[in-house]
Amino acid sequence: MKKLQVLLGFTVLVVALYNNGLAHADDGLRSSISAAEFLNSEAGALFQSGDYERTLSALDALIEKYPGDPLLLRYRAMTLDRLGRSSEAIPIFKKLLKTDADHVPTRYFLGQAYYRSGNAELASKEWARVAKDGKGTTYGEWAETALVRTGDLRMGGVPTKVKRWNVAGRYGYEYDSNVILRPDDDSLAAASDQNSGRQVADLGMRYRLYSRGDAAVDFNYSVRQTIHDDGLNEFNYHSEEVGLNLRKRITVGDRDVVAGLRYDFLMGFLEDDLFSVKNRWILSADTRFAPRTRTLVYDRITIGNFARDGFSPGTTSRDGVFNEAGVTQYLYSKNFQNFAFVTGEFDSAHTRGRNFDSVGGHATVGLHAAPHKRWHLDASSGLKLSFYHNFSSISTADSSRRRGVDWDLYGGVTYYITPNVGVRGFYRYIHAWNQNNFFDYTRHIGGAQVIYSLSF
Repeated sequence: MKKLQVLLGFTVLVVALYNNGLAHADDGLRSSISAAEFLNSEAGALFQSGDYERTLSALDALIEKYPGDPLLLRYRAMTLDRLGRSSEAIPIFKKLLKTDADHVPTRYFLGQAYYRSGNAELASKEWARVAKDGKGTTYGEWAETALVRTGDLRMGGVPTKVKRWNVAGRYGYEYDSNVILRPDDDSLAAASDQNSGRQVADLGMRYRLYSRGDAAVDFNYSVRQTIHDDGLNEFNYHSEEVGLNLRKRITVGDRDVVAGLRYDFLMGFLEDDLFSVKNRWILSADTRFAPRTRTLVYDRITIGNFARDGFSPGTTSRDGVFNEAGVTQYLYSKNFQNFAFVTGEFDSAHTRGRNFDSVGGHATVGLHAAPHKRWHLDASSGLKLSFYHNFSSISTADSSRRRGVDWDLYGGVTYYITPNVGVRGFYRYIHAWNQNNFFDYTRHIGGAQVIYSLSF
């Protein structure tokens, strides 16, 4: 009996040691990590915090422990992509798809890497498949949103890899029926030439100073020149603008938002005389609440100084702070080549001269249609209300207070000869009603332009 007890005890010990060895052997052979374990790891925490340099080192340590783990390899590729090393990320995503061709997240992030590396066509193909295979999922919704960004109507603020330089401009001739804003009431208007033809030339340049991950910084410069017919040379206008545009894609809840901060310094000249100097800041947030929409929230703050303060600066000076805060909502068609938009804005001016203190707002509705890749149609209409609460008339002819309603209507047709060169015809109608008749006027502007753009 004693020998039997010893034998049984020895057997139990051997079995226990064997099972324990197998358990440790399983730990050693384990080659995958769960999603929860990864998110709770140092690498997961660093990735979520946006510290991608350190994420990469932490991921490499985990991959040594779990070689070949698809989750870790996918996150390593995503991290490389966020660091601006998309060309290194793409082969990893493609290798993962060889073993699981239907893995929706991998295809979505491969599309991102293609897009950031400058290959929008391949990105669109990946996202189109995700939108189809992942319909009803978060990735499907993200893919539909991303498809919008890869087209001509992409979300304008999204930082992407682009060519370093972009140059765009226009040159045209237009007729203006009321350059001097002559009042409609003939009894209040001086007899003078009011209509004129003019040449208009614009040139804008953008240089990408910095682009990494989801952030971008652009340097902008633009110049404008108008040349009127001889009788109205004093209204020839020249302006120059230089500025910086900073954008960063962030996540708010589960939604992508492109936060923007832009600064511009502007100078304007009438003929050879300084007309205005302005410092302008624009804060913006750009996002989508549905796949075929875009919502832009903005606030423009301008500090303006004007050369001519008039005979009584406390009344007639326009120097001051101007603010426009608003929201623009875009609604796209199924193919994203057509869209409608609605803008609502609150405006205010706090000026040195009380006559230009104002509060008000305006609303604009518009439509863009592209019935053919060469033909584009645009139409819009806006209504602006302005209340000059401290206004006092400087004329005895009409001493009414100033309260304005401005309505405008615009229509344009553009034909693209090449993807970079087009010709445009347009017409704009402006009518201003005012409690003070001095500020009632009607204006017709129409003309033709050559437009162009170039990236390199």
